[in-house]
Amino acid sequence: MSSHAGLTHTIARVERECWRHCGADWLRACGRRDSVARLQKIMDLSIQVHGELNSLYDMVFAFVECGKVQQARKLVEVSGLACL
Repeated sequence: MSSHAGLTHTIARVERECWRHCGADWLRACGRRDSVARLQKIMDLSIQVHGELNSLYDMVFAFVECGKVQQARKLVEVSGLACL
């Protein structure tokens, strides 16, 4: 396997793992009271992989799924996200 093919394979694997685990991490983190630092770290990593807009939407949906509708609403209002 050439180094280019190896790098392409590695990048694809990292991307698959990020997609597979990102949602679960959001949901686990938003259920904790003391998770502000954890949420920030997950958000920072997610932004690097998925971009800021996608990461904000992911966070909004994770808050809704956790039953934290007020936090989701506040994030939409503060960030200026468009409601779908």
